[in-house]
Amino acid sequence: MPRSSELTKPQIDDMLNYQPFGGQSIAHWFRKYAEDDLNRIFSAVQRGTVEETLTVPAVMKSVFGKDGATQMSRNSARMLSRTLTIATANHANYQTLVNIMDQGDDVTAIEYSAAFDGKTCPACAYYDG
Repeated sequence: MPRSSELTKPQIDDMLNYQPFGGQSIAHWFRKYAEDDLNRIFSAVQRGTVEETLTVPAVMKSVFGKDGATQMSRNSARMLSRTLTIATANHANYQTLVNIMDQGDDVTAIEYSAAFDGKTCPACAYYDG
């Protein structure tokens, strides 16, 4: 039996199947990011060895360097993590509301609240309030 702070398999499956990104599930976005990462790395290696005939150290720098393919992957992973954390929290809040309504409690209004900063997406800004 999981502790109250642990997620159950059905809860994890529900989150992975949740579709916060234009009808795409979270599981889809994990696959897409992994595919994008591989494509970036493959392109950097191919460009360096075939098109630009760079040395092995130069190709390694294009993959692992400060502006290399893997740094782009780290940045994408950060963005995905933030987005998924917020989307999952929003989904949990929604499910809680549905459960409350299913129990017969009257809900007269719902207020959506967005944190306005440089990372707020247009959809969240639109629904605020």
